Amino acid sequence: MAASTAPLGEIQTVFVAGLPYDATDRELYLLFGSAEGYDKSMIVRKDGGKRPYGFVNFTNSRDAAQMKDQINGFQWDPNDPIKLKAELSKRNTPDWFTAACSPSGSAEQRKKDILARQPKTLYITGLPRTVGKELFEALVTANFPGQVPGMRYTPRVDQKPAFAFVGFHEHQQAKAAMERLEGYVWTHEGVSSAIHASFANTEFNTAANETASTSPSDQANRVPGYRTMHIAYLPYSCTKETLERQLEQDFPAQVEAMRFQQKTGKQPFAFVLFKTADAAGQAINRYHGNVWEGAQLKASQARTELDVTRLASQA
Repeated sequence: MAASTAPLGEIQTVFVAGLPYDATDRELYLLFGSAEGYDKSMIVRKDGGKRPYGFVNFTNSRDAAQMKDQINGFQWDPNDPIKLKAELSKRNTPDWFTAACSPSGSAEQRKKDILARQPKTLYITGLPRTVGKELFEALVTANFPGQVPGMRYTPRVDQKPAFAFVGFHEHQQAKAAMERLEGYVWTHEGVSSAIHASFANTEFNTAANETASTSPSDQANRVPGYRTMHIAYLPYSCTKETLERQLEQDFPAQVEAMRFQQKTGKQPFAFVLFKTADAAGQAINRYHGNVWEGAQLKASQARTELDVTRLASQA
């Protein structure tokens, strides 16, 4: 039985059109899975050469509306000129709606897992479009003096609003800050917006942030000719296939081999052997300190070169 049409203010489902023809359920999950309030998602395919579309369900209407605004106009594939079109669905998903790929479990369980590790990092969204990095950092510093070892602000791009990660020394400091910031209406230059603050899915990497604005801290100590990059603090949802696709997109035909590892309860990491030392250096500079699905990456030159013959024998 189809779900009945719900009042617009109660809609918790986002309809996403313009997906690439080869888009998968897991890729849709990776795009939305780290968003606040994410519950489940699925892709629907139609015959006749039409593009697939997707439904993304959230635990409440506010998070659904916020994510709809963030993702509308996003270009999924840089080689595909079609941008995503996101809008609130005409009705909420029916009871039979299940996620084809949701490895992190239910939204409620993910929230419990985050709280269990006493998080110290906040994910901040809903900033006014007129607020830049300097003003945001000034607000945080003035309101939480001595509590914040580091923060990272990502500016607004096209229609995608700005967001930030703020790391605190203690869990209780982060919790108090979240309660204080959540729902606060910030008015700047005639533009008002309600801030949304929540615990981030991953912890803020202060060491990476300190060097993110320049080049990785190990640059002066790199061994000439080395071709292997060590990349750590990857998102929990990252898989070997996901990382391979990202590397191929950023450095086409430059990767010779890769060893991907993930231990229970730990963020994945990988060793990537490039065909040239120059490509390895460029990759380190590109990824170090960048944020990927809420995880701040740390990239450096590996202590030893990746042994391709050993990888072949383990395959």
